[in-house]
Amino acid sequence: MGYIGDGPKPELEVGDISTKDVTATGDLTVDTNTLFVDASENKVGVGTTTVTDAGVAITPSVTRAGGWDAHLALQSTAADDFPALLFSNAATNRYGGIASTNDASGNVTNNVTAVIDFFMSSATDGNVRVRTNTDVGSSAPVTQWQFTHDGNLKAMVDGNGIDFSASAGSNASSSVLDDYEEGTWTPVVAAGWSSPSYAYQNGNYQKVGNVVEAFFFIQFSGTSAGAHVQITGLPFTSANETAGAIRGGALTYFSTPVDAPGMVLAYVFQNTTEFRLYAGNDSGASAVSNGNASLAYLIGSVVYTVS
Repeated sequence: MGYIGDGPKPELEVGDISTKDVTATGDLTVDTNTLFVDASENKVGVGTTTVTDAGVAITPSVTRAGGWDAHLALQSTAADDFPALLFSNAATNRYGGIASTNDASGNVTNNVTAVIDFFMSSATDGNVRVRTNTDVGSSAPVTQWQFTHDGNLKAMVDGNGIDFSASAGSNASSSVLDDYEEGTWTPVVAAGWSSPSYAYQNGNYQKVGNVVEAFFFIQFSGTSAGAHVQITGLPFTSANETAGAIRGGALTYFSTPVDAPGMVLAYVFQNTTEFRLYAGNDSGASAVSNGNASLAYLIGSVVYTVS
């Protein structure tokens, strides 16, 4: 029975409707503004009757410590439940989401496509990880990247990197930058002078992708006469390639005895952690010849590739 008149609509008390369908034609308001359905706009308001700016407008907020003031909150009702915002296809056999867990494993199945996961790696460390699935339906997603609690973006699978293939050249064999590292190493004279002692024996390096640049600063406090100088201790083993290898360097300053005038060049041998010094104007002869290098300097760098 409909209502006819100009005054306020009387309240309608409905009995048990648990087994009945309810159809409302026109707008629907529940308790002033607890729930509002705008039939003409096909929009819903929760806590508001103003729904012109959104399909679903929510004005009540849920507050938490730390400045949270959320208008949409997903909260579990059991200790082992993990709230999630789920995205699913119509058949519900492919789905992903944004999940919040309190451990490092979460709750995954083979049908999960991808997940952004907020989790605690310890009692105090909060992290964000991104998991993707390369075989949906047969395997569980794998953590590929992680924003760590100390602010770093960390690749969780060896070989993961930044892919620049959209702008790669026609001769590019790879456009993935998958490694960066910097650190120190200790240059050691393995041949060329006997029983050397050092006043300075410093080295540092940078590795970008498969290219290493290693710097060294050596001052001897004493040596005995020797021949071909060989320095070992490079931070990575050079690539095992013989033809067309890109590996070598030069001294930016030296005061060691040299058996020919000109530059002193460094050559990194393949599949080793060493390089040797050559006199640039001596057709590959050694850089020293029976010279004592006490108090002399060797300062320079080498660049080489690794496998």
